[in-house]
Amino acid sequence: MNSLIDIKTFMKDKTILISGATGFIGKVLVEKLLRDCSDLKCIYILLRSKTNESSDINSRFTEYKENMIFDFVKKEKPHVMEKLFAIRGDLMEKGLGMNTVDYQLLCERVNIVYHCAASVRFNDPLKCAIQLNSLGTKQMLDLAEQAKDLKAFVHVSTAFSNVQERLIKEAIYEPLFDYKSVIQACLDNDDTFLEKAEQKILKLLPNTYVYSKNVGEKLVDEVKDHLPVVIVRPSVVCPSFRDPYPGWVDSINGPASVLIGASTGLLRCVHGKGNLIPDLLPVDYASNATIAASVQRAEEKQKFQVINLTTSSEIPINWNEFLEIGRGLYEKYPSKRAFWYPGGRMYRSYWMFVLAFTVIQFIPAVILDFMLALIRQPRWLVRTQKKIWNNMKFFDYFLQHQWKWENKNLLDLYNRMSLQDRYTFNFDAKKIDYTTYIGNWIFGYRKFILKQSDESLPLAKRKYKMLYYIDFASKLLLIGLLDFLLRKLPIWEMFGLSNF
Repeated sequence: MNSLIDIKTFMKDKTILISGATGFIGKVLVEKLLRDCSDLKCIYILLRSKTNESSDINSRFTEYKENMIFDFVKKEKPHVMEKLFAIRGDLMEKGLGMNTVDYQLLCERVNIVYHCAASVRFNDPLKCAIQLNSLGTKQMLDLAEQAKDLKAFVHVSTAFSNVQERLIKEAIYEPLFDYKSVIQACLDNDDTFLEKAEQKILKLLPNTYVYSKNVGEKLVDEVKDHLPVVIVRPSVVCPSFRDPYPGWVDSINGPASVLIGASTGLLRCVHGKGNLIPDLLPVDYASNATIAASVQRAEEKQKFQVINLTTSSEIPINWNEFLEIGRGLYEKYPSKRAFWYPGGRMYRSYWMFVLAFTVIQFIPAVILDFMLALIRQPRWLVRTQKKIWNNMKFFDYFLQHQWKWENKNLLDLYNRMSLQDRYTFNFDAKKIDYTTYIGNWIFGYRKFILKQSDESLPLAKRKYKMLYYIDFASKLLLIGLLDFLLRKLPIWEMFGLSNF
């Protein structure tokens, strides 16, 4: 049996480099290392700059450290914040856009690399997706190859990098389209080839994002024999389970965007199969497993692994159950910005979804925008509904298909941790209670995204009740109107059913 790993002991005096530190996982990763691995030597984070001026990086870094995610560390361990440094770096530029001094400094000092940077835009042109998610990974690997004392390189990919498979194993899959030709075309700026390649890829895959992440994994696989690399594949990254705060979130994405849209009444219908099981991963679970994977990789110098960071095999919950739990919690944590009584459902039929979207979302938006115009107020509802429609198109594929992931390597990793580390760096899916967890989501969105304080809850609850009665009255009015029309208009005569 493999010996236990000791995360805190291993991290002592280590120098760490993190790309994508401003992203969702990246912020949580930085905070967790500072909070619970405070004996580390230092952390370097790569920050992009719009100019070559150092003042621009300093300004961005100051703003970064002011994020409320670091409030606990600044209060309890203020000296640890002095171990965090920023270096100008851009994965889209040659040599990561670094000056020679900074590049050499990292090569001399870095022991662990967490490569989290990625573009998660599903509508990126192929060239942009490859440049950041694939060639950006190659540039990070090039730096790692020159590091004099590298212990581990963790590539944060995605559980959806191989959606062409229905059972996704913890293994490397060959890209469906010749990735070497695509990479060379990017380097040569051969846009004609890339446009044709993109058309072929999009016939096989839902977007360029999953293809570029698949290619990134392949590039990591190519150096596994001489670099201590490991690939982690988080699934749908969601608000935190516990750290830094229950329900912590800094952006609206994925299933959480459905919850917040439904909680405000702006989203009332979604096209998807409600019986499908999504794979939802708290962001702190993703961060904790990533840290643990780096320690295990460093201690097992000859063992390359792919680790699927997934939860659905341990705690399956389908979309209908997910939405039902959310509906039951809106009354507990209502939004004072609610536009209509929260509700909504998933529609399996595309045309039923289109009809529902038109009748209960778009037409009311047109009417209310017209009313806003009459009282000379800004119109925003139609614009919002168009944005919702466009965004839902990008997620449609993922709401229509089901995947299963093997996660034996993840479970083995957890079992190798000490009892103390299992608590501090928890990623045990069996400990998630979805009613409590989704409640924390909704609370987190009120607090961290909508910036609504606890003091606003009584007002929000009164508004929630008022919207309930308005919604109920509107439905009665609609039923009465339909009944009137059916009685008064010669509809039955048109079909020869006058005696019906």
